[in-house]
Amino acid sequence: MAVLVVCAMGAQAADTVRLVGTVLLSPGGGDPSHAVFETADGRQLIIDVGQEIDGCKLVRVQPRQATMDCAQGLVSLTLRSDLRSRRAAPESHGDTYQVTLPRETFALAMQDRQRIASQVALEPDVHEGWLRGYRVAWLEPAGDFYRLGLREHDVVISLNGTPASVPGAFMQAVSGLRGQAAFQLTVERDGRLIDYSYLLE
Repeated sequence: MAVLVVCAMGAQAADTVRLVGTVLLSPGGGDPSHAVFETADGRQLIIDVGQEIDGCKLVRVQPRQATMDCAQGLVSLTLRSDLRSRRAAPESHGDTYQVTLPRETFALAMQDRQRIASQVALEPDVHEGWLRGYRVAWLEPAGDFYRLGLREHDVVISLNGTPASVPGAFMQAVSGLRGQAAFQLTVERDGRLIDYSYLLE
Protein backbone atom coordinates (compact mmCIF):
# COMPACT_ATOMS: atom_id res chain seq x y z
CA MET A 1 0.00 0.00 0.00
CA ALA A 2 2.94 2.27 -0.49
CA VAL A 3 2.39 5.56 -2.25
CA LEU A 4 4.43 5.02 -5.37
CA VAL A 5 4.01 7.74 -7.99
CA VAL A 6 6.56 8.03 -10.79
CA CYS A 7 6.89 11.49 -12.23
CA ALA A 8 9.44 13.45 -14.22
CA MET A 9 10.82 16.68 -12.84
CA GLY A 10 12.77 19.13 -14.92
CA ALA A 11 14.95 20.77 -12.27
CA GLN A 12 17.09 19.48 -9.45
CA ALA A 13 14.93 17.41 -7.14
CA ALA A 14 15.98 19.33 -4.04
CA ASP A 15 14.49 22.46 -5.60
CA THR A 16 11.20 20.89 -6.68
CA VAL A 17 10.14 18.59 -3.83
CA ARG A 18 9.37 18.98 -0.15
CA LEU A 19 10.04 16.42 2.57
CA VAL A 20 6.78 15.30 4.22
CA GLY A 21 7.83 12.12 6.03
CA THR A 22 10.78 9.98 7.06
CA VAL A 23 10.87 6.27 7.85
CA LEU A 24 13.95 4.94 9.65
CA LEU A 25 14.30 1.17 9.59
CA SER A 26 16.83 -0.73 11.65
CA PRO A 27 20.08 -1.60 9.82
CA GLY A 28 20.25 -5.18 8.61
CA GLY A 29 16.47 -5.53 8.51
CA GLY A 30 16.47 -6.09 4.77
CA ASP A 31 14.67 -2.84 3.90
CA PRO A 32 16.36 0.54 3.44
CA SER A 33 15.13 3.61 5.28
CA HIS A 34 13.20 5.96 3.05
CA ALA A 35 11.71 9.42 2.78
CA VAL A 36 8.34 10.63 1.54
CA PHE A 37 8.53 13.67 -0.75
CA GLU A 38 5.77 15.88 -2.17
CA THR A 39 6.10 17.48 -5.60
CA ALA A 40 4.91 20.97 -6.47
CA ASP A 41 1.71 19.55 -8.01
CA GLY A 42 0.80 17.60 -4.85
CA ARG A 43 1.96 14.11 -5.84
CA GLN A 44 4.04 12.06 -3.43
CA LEU A 45 7.01 9.75 -3.93
CA ILE A 46 8.72 7.26 -1.65
CA ILE A 47 12.47 7.20 -2.18
CA ASP A 48 14.77 4.65 -0.55
CA VAL A 49 18.28 5.51 0.61
CA GLY A 50 20.48 5.06 -2.47
CA GLN A 51 17.76 5.92 -4.99
CA GLU A 52 17.73 9.08 -7.09
CA ILE A 53 15.23 11.78 -7.96
CA ASP A 54 16.23 13.65 -11.11
CA GLY A 55 19.96 13.46 -10.43
CA CYS A 56 19.85 13.81 -6.64
CA LYS A 57 20.59 10.67 -4.61
CA LEU A 58 19.06 10.16 -1.15
CA VAL A 59 22.05 9.40 1.06
CA ARG A 60 20.77 9.71 4.64
CA VAL A 61 17.46 9.75 6.50
CA GLN A 62 17.07 11.16 10.01
CA PRO A 63 13.92 11.63 12.11
CA ARG A 64 13.07 15.08 10.68
CA GLN A 65 15.59 15.46 7.88
CA ALA A 66 16.79 13.88 4.64
CA THR A 67 20.16 14.50 2.98
CA MET A 68 20.52 14.33 -0.79
CA ASP A 69 23.68 14.31 -2.90
CA CYS A 70 23.05 16.64 -5.85
CA ALA A 71 25.28 18.22 -8.49
CA GLN A 72 25.85 21.26 -6.25
CA GLY A 73 26.83 19.03 -3.29
CA LEU A 74 24.98 17.72 -0.25
CA VAL A 75 21.56 19.26 0.35
CA SER A 76 19.57 18.78 3.57
CA LEU A 77 15.78 18.93 3.49
CA THR A 78 13.86 19.48 6.72
CA LEU A 79 10.49 17.87 7.34
CA ARG A 80 7.72 19.99 5.92
CA SER A 81 5.66 21.48 8.72
CA ASP A 82 3.03 23.58 6.95
CA LEU A 83 0.84 20.71 5.80
CA ARG A 84 -1.77 20.19 8.48
CA SER A 85 -2.71 16.62 9.30
CA ARG A 86 -5.75 17.11 11.52
CA ARG A 87 -9.13 16.43 9.93
CA ALA A 88 -12.79 16.44 10.79
CA ALA A 89 -14.34 13.01 11.15
CA PRO A 90 -16.87 11.97 8.50
CA GLU A 91 -20.45 12.68 9.47
CA SER A 92 -21.63 9.08 9.24
CA HIS A 93 -20.08 5.72 9.94
CA GLY A 94 -20.43 2.67 7.77
CA ASP A 95 -19.98 -1.00 8.44
CA THR A 96 -17.26 -3.12 10.00
CA TYR A 97 -16.02 -6.10 8.02
CA GLN A 98 -13.94 -9.04 9.20
CA VAL A 99 -11.75 -10.57 6.52
CA THR A 100 -9.61 -13.72 6.75
CA LEU A 101 -6.61 -13.85 4.41
CA PRO A 102 -4.03 -16.53 3.57
CA ARG A 103 -0.86 -15.48 5.42
CA GLU A 104 1.57 -16.50 2.64
CA THR A 105 -0.36 -14.73 -0.12
CA PHE A 106 -0.52 -11.52 1.91
CA ALA A 107 3.20 -11.69 2.78
CA LEU A 108 4.12 -12.08 -0.90
CA ALA A 109 1.94 -9.15 -1.89
CA MET A 110 3.43 -6.85 0.76
CA GLN A 111 7.10 -7.56 0.07
CA ASP A 112 6.99 -6.94 -3.68
CA ARG A 113 6.84 -3.20 -4.40
CA GLN A 114 6.50 -3.78 -8.13
CA ARG A 115 3.46 -5.96 -7.51
CA ILE A 116 1.97 -3.27 -5.29
CA ALA A 117 2.59 -0.56 -7.89
CA SER A 118 1.02 -2.71 -10.61
CA GLN A 119 -2.19 -3.17 -8.62
CA VAL A 120 -2.93 0.10 -6.84
CA ALA A 121 -2.13 3.81 -7.17
CA LEU A 122 -2.69 6.17 -4.26
CA GLU A 123 -2.64 9.95 -4.25
CA PRO A 124 -2.78 12.44 -1.36
CA ASP A 125 -6.30 13.57 -0.50
CA VAL A 126 -6.02 17.19 0.60
CA HIS A 127 -9.04 19.33 1.42
CA GLU A 128 -8.71 23.02 2.34
CA GLY A 129 -5.07 22.54 3.27
CA TRP A 130 -5.65 19.45 5.40
CA LEU A 131 -4.07 16.16 4.40
CA ARG A 132 -6.89 13.69 5.05
CA GLY A 133 -5.29 10.45 3.85
CA TYR A 134 -4.64 8.71 0.53
CA ARG A 135 -7.22 8.31 -2.20
CA VAL A 136 -7.29 5.15 -4.30
CA ALA A 137 -6.78 6.68 -7.75
CA TRP A 138 -6.67 3.36 -9.57
CA LEU A 139 -7.15 -0.27 -8.59
CA GLU A 140 -6.56 -3.52 -10.46
CA PRO A 141 -9.91 -5.36 -10.58
CA ALA A 142 -9.74 -8.69 -8.72
CA GLY A 143 -6.16 -7.92 -7.55
CA ASP A 144 -4.74 -8.28 -4.03
CA PHE A 145 -5.97 -4.88 -2.86
CA TYR A 146 -9.40 -5.34 -4.38
CA ARG A 147 -9.66 -8.55 -2.35
CA LEU A 148 -8.69 -6.56 0.74
CA GLY A 149 -11.88 -4.57 0.20
CA LEU A 150 -10.46 -1.38 -1.32
CA ARG A 151 -12.39 0.31 -4.10
CA GLU A 152 -11.51 3.19 -6.42
CA HIS A 153 -12.02 6.60 -4.80
CA ASP A 154 -11.79 5.18 -1.25
CA VAL A 155 -9.68 7.35 1.04
CA VAL A 156 -7.36 5.39 3.32
CA ILE A 157 -7.75 7.02 6.73
CA SER A 158 -5.73 4.83 9.11
CA LEU A 159 -3.86 1.57 9.54
CA ASN A 160 -3.83 -0.05 12.98
CA GLY A 161 -4.96 3.29 14.40
CA THR A 162 -2.10 5.24 12.78
CA PRO A 163 -3.54 8.10 10.71
CA ALA A 164 -2.64 8.16 7.03
CA SER A 165 -2.53 11.95 7.34
CA VAL A 166 0.89 11.66 9.00
CA PRO A 167 2.99 10.19 6.13
CA GLY A 168 6.07 9.12 8.06
CA ALA A 169 4.16 7.38 10.85
CA PHE A 170 1.78 5.82 8.33
CA MET A 171 4.61 4.37 6.23
CA GLN A 172 6.17 2.99 9.42
CA ALA A 173 2.84 1.28 10.15
CA VAL A 174 2.81 -0.20 6.63
CA SER A 175 6.36 -1.51 7.11
CA GLY A 176 5.32 -2.98 10.46
CA LEU A 177 2.66 -5.22 8.89
CA ARG A 178 5.18 -7.96 8.18
CA GLY A 179 4.90 -10.74 10.71
CA GLN A 180 1.61 -9.53 12.19
CA ALA A 181 -1.25 -11.98 12.47
CA ALA A 182 -3.96 -9.32 12.34
CA PHE A 183 -4.40 -5.67 11.40
CA GLN A 184 -7.10 -3.02 10.99
CA LEU A 185 -7.69 -0.62 8.11
CA THR A 186 -10.13 2.29 8.05
CA VAL A 187 -11.25 3.85 4.78
CA GLU A 188 -13.71 6.57 3.90
CA ARG A 189 -16.17 5.76 1.13
CA ASP A 190 -18.83 8.23 0.03
CA GLY A 191 -18.44 10.18 3.29
CA ARG A 192 -18.76 7.12 5.54
CA LEU A 193 -16.07 5.33 7.53
CA ILE A 194 -15.64 1.63 6.87
CA ASP A 195 -13.51 -0.48 9.20
CA TYR A 196 -11.83 -3.64 7.96
CA SER A 197 -10.43 -6.12 10.47
CA TYR A 198 -8.06 -8.66 8.89
CA LEU A 199 -6.93 -12.00 10.27
CA LEU A 200 -4.05 -13.81 8.59
CA GLU A 201 -4.14 -17.59 8.73
